Amino acid sequence: MTRAHRRHGARAGAATAAALLAATLVGCSILPGTAPGSPAPQGTDQEDDMSPTTVRSAVAESDPRVVDVPTVMVNPSGFASVMTIAVALSGDEPVSTDTVVRIAVAALENATTEVDQLTLIARPASDDSRILDLTQAAAGLPDAVQYRFIKDSLQLTTTDPAVIGGAR
Repeated sequence: MTRAHRRHGARAGAATAAALLAATLVGCSILPGTAPGSPAPQGTDQEDDMSPTTVRSAVAESDPRVVDVPTVMVNPSGFASVMTIAVALSGDEPVSTDTVVRIAVAALENATTEVDQLTLIARPASDDSRILDLTQAAAGLPDAVQYRFIKDSLQLTTTDPAVIGGAR
């Protein structure tokens, strides 16, 4: 191949590359939502990790003692997804196992993402500076339910609603 052929070949290759690049850029700019100033393309709405409103409503309706559900959130903890629920409860009597089960099952059945652990914090509706003791309620959970206490909260590491609501 002569020097002239190499120069012509290099020019042809450069021209081809420039044409491909220009076509790519032009093609991208005419796609919906990609031109400067055009609105973003509309996709289908997807729920976040969970719908706090749905979980909050379900928990609020789960037990007659639930007066308010001020906190519903899901956060990562290592490889686990932890849902935290804080409830305000009416009455002076200790929190029952039935109340804990109803709250946990309602929250887990209405979560829109997989939850690996559920943390429950209960406060009296009359004094939100206090945290209610859930030790007695946890003691009545089915044997298959694994749990632990972290500070003043009850954390269920078993998150299958059928197991939590199972025979006690």
